[in-house]
Amino acid sequence: MAVKIGTILLCGLAAALGPISPSRADTILVPEGFSSIQEAIDAASDGDEIVVAPGEYVGSINTLGKAIHLRSTGGADVTAISADPESAVVTIRDGEGPDTIIEGFGITGGTGRHVPPPNEEFTFGGGFNIYRASPTIIDCHLSDNTAIFGGGAYVRDSDATFIECSFTGMIAATGGGMFIRSGGSPTLINCMFRGNGAGGNEMDAGGGIFIERSSAPTIVGCTFIDNGSDCGGGIANFGGGDLIVVGCHFEGNVAYEDAGGAIYAFGSSLIHDCVFRSNSAFAGGAIAAVVGPIEVANCLFDA
Repeated sequence: MAVKIGTILLCGLAAALGPISPSRADTILVPEGFSSIQEAIDAASDGDEIVVAPGEYVGSINTLGKAIHLRSTGGADVTAISADPESAVVTIRDGEGPDTIIEGFGITGGTGRHVPPPNEEFTFGGGFNIYRASPTIIDCHLSDNTAIFGGGAYVRDSDATFIECSFTGMIAATGGGMFIRSGGSPTLINCMFRGNGAGGNEMDAGGGIFIERSSAPTIVGCTFIDNGSDCGGGIANFGGGDLIVVGCHFEGNVAYEDAGGAIYAFGSSLIHDCVFRSNSAFAGGAIAAVVGPIEVANCLFDA
């Protein structure tokens, strides 16, 4: 009987080696293993976890397309990432998906990503600059970030998810807390937008969030307090896709010169189970419904 020597050798080798298991993910510690967060990211592979001890870490970071879980041990109140000069704090622009997770950091001091000449005066995303990527951001507290577009976050062509994040005291020309554009369907769950402002631009809109170019965010259980801009103090939907706002609370938001103290809707918008209290504007103190379809149901309006 003919026997194939190669088959015998391969079977013998497999038996000697035993079952082959997938490579194991590593846990990388900062500052024990690496002194900076970016050095840890540079060394990481897909599936790795980077665990960061409490402290302030100076230096902008870029996730470099890696499916990693970057988390702090002590939470955002005691673990902060502050930006390099003239930079966003966190850049995510290499096709990252939901397995790229950033959890439990203060994000501060960013001034946005610059673009090449001739538009170098424009800056995008003081805290997060996200483009053609869809990461998961959990329990991050953004404060004191600025940019021309998206003081807290610039989210373009993205299905990013933000869970239990806060955006406080951000300033931009457009989209004080967040600027969402160019398609994509980002999701915001249980987030807080407080004291953000938009102004100094021909599109002084979206103190909390500005939306445009067929983007279709879903905003669930979020709170908007004391945000302001000329138009759409809380949310400005300027020709976005299907905006969904469910179970949110809007209080003390202001449109200083135009309409929509809480929400300015110039595009398809569904607004359900929300509370509107003490918002103000030249027109439409709570909601300015400009272009539809717009559906408002089971909402409470309280002066």
